Amino acid sequence: MIKKELNLPLKNLFKPSESENKNNPTVFLLHGFGSNMQDLYGLSQFFDKRWNCISLQASIPIQFNSWAWA
Repeated sequence: MIKKELNLPLKNLFKPSESENKNNPTVFLLHGFGSNMQDLYGLSQFFDKRWNCISLQASIPIQFNSWAWA
């Protein structure tokens, strides 16, 4: 699985769809308190290959490699 990053205000991991259609669905993965964007990224392999998957990282650091949304 190739990990890419999009130019967004939040750090992220991006798995593009395998289809060349630019109107494919996109799923956003939001981790829980104390986790990070890599936690849920592994689930992207279970979504349809035509879907884009973007795993976002929260912006508030709480400890080493652990983040919170609010």
